Amino acid sequence: MRRFLILFVILLIDRSIDAQQPIDPPVPCAKDQDCSELSKNQKNPTCKGGFCACLDDQQQLRNCSSLQRASQQEKAIVSQIYHRCKLDVDCNANNSFCNISRSQCDCKKGYVPSTKKEQCLEVARGLSFPCTEDKQCLAVQANTTCQNMQCVCINGYHVVDNVCYRNASYNGICARSEECNHINNAYCTDKKICECAKDTKIDNTLTNCIPLAQTIGDYCTSDAHCKKIEDSICVDSKCQCAEGEGKHFAKEITKCIYNRANGEPCEHDYDCYQPRSDTNSTDDYVNPLQCLGSICSCQDDYRTDNEKGICMRAGSPMVVPVLMILSSIVCGGLYLQ
Repeated sequence: MRRFLILFVILLIDRSIDAQQPIDPPVPCAKDQDCSELSKNQKNPTCKGGFCACLDDQQQLRNCSSLQRASQQEKAIVSQIYHRCKLDVDCNANNSFCNISRSQCDCKKGYVPSTKKEQCLEVARGLSFPCTEDKQCLAVQANTTCQNMQCVCINGYHVVDNVCYRNASYNGICARSEECNHINNAYCTDKKICECAKDTKIDNTLTNCIPLAQTIGDYCTSDAHCKKIEDSICVDSKCQCAEGEGKHFAKEITKCIYNRANGEPCEHDYDCYQPRSDTNSTDDYVNPLQCLGSICSCQDDYRTDNEKGICMRAGSPMVVPVLMILSSIVCGGLYLQ
């Protein structure tokens, strides 16, 4: 009797264990795609004889376990870029496909995998293209980065014709003129040095080669920009003849020369010059002197102020009193007669 009770208890325990084991029926299928939802732990699921078959540890085909269907979270992981696949449907990332030659998910042409391999990002079509990661820019252009959601050149580089070139410094080594392009009017010489183009000079910022001044009043940032005008200097960002040296600009010879005053010897009209300050003129200034008989003399419509020795326009306040005195003398003489 005692043995019977022991056997009965053992039988109950065995049935209890069997009852706790879940039923694991085979997974029905019509095509391989129907088996794609199975767990990644089940290798190479395929549809065989109407049921999903998987390779076991001995590489033998067995019915796949229906208890190991992938959860939604696991399916997302399986569908990431570079994970194993058999069909395109196994790759859920946007713009991805199943690369059969590698049996893994890959990005379509024109796309690159994100850093976390969770999605395929469109390759940039050029600088200023919208982006979220550097690799979108680097896929088509070296020395680029994604900044403020746009592809741009990295620090130390500049763009020329949608290509990023290294910033070569002024008088620095260069390989091609594009590297000097960030300096306005600069180029790469045959000696592979960044220099300013002909008739230009670098400014104080070393970022701009500005044209040499052609005449007094042209823009400048240093005396070097005024070198085409002999004896001129840069004052208040304009090329001017040096003050305090008694010089004026002779445009006929593009040169600052010493003034020749009224009554002094001369060879050309431009030798003779009377400073504007001496004339007290508020109108557009006209030099009142000319070279006449190798002597600087007043032009027509001007008269010599004997007291100051300068030329004054006829009818000016300093000349009128003289004319009035002469007129009075003449009229007085006639009256006495």
